[in-house]
Amino acid sequence: MKIIEADPLNPKHVADIQHGAACFADHADRPDIMPDVHTKAGRANLDQAIERLITIPGVTIFLAYENRECVGGTGVLITPYIFDYTRTAADELFWWADDQASPRVGMALLRELRDHIKRQSASFCIFHHLTNSPKTVQKIYKRMGLKPLQSTWAGVMP
Repeated sequence: MKIIEADPLNPKHVADIQHGAACFADHADRPDIMPDVHTKAGRANLDQAIERLITIPGVTIFLAYENRECVGGTGVLITPYIFDYTRTAADELFWWADDQASPRVGMALLRELRDHIKRQSASFCIFHHLTNSPKTVQKIYKRMGLKPLQSTWAGVMP
């Protein structure tokens, strides 16, 4: 397994991030807020959103490869903390691993993300857990020293 920092100018990296985002959107099971990646228009919408995301200053994406195939990815946005300008916050954007990937992929991605956050001298980090994520994710976050902060609710405003 190999983990690399994605290059937003590398078409293969961009395509791999877009594929991972489509897997993530499909897994999230929230058609009210995620594009329908099974339609041409929905996939085009998501692909365009990813092309914009990866060029935002402070965004870093890591990709995991096994046998030259992308099998996972994670991303983070590091910015000034909105409630204290003297601090920097790292906000995990997504984290996914292919069902066929070796079990080590998810943890290797998290370690790479954690190390990147430390190298960037972020004051603290925020990691997310979807309601349909495996229960082991919460255990992993606790082992990383993270503590629950909030419950997040999402939906389309009527």
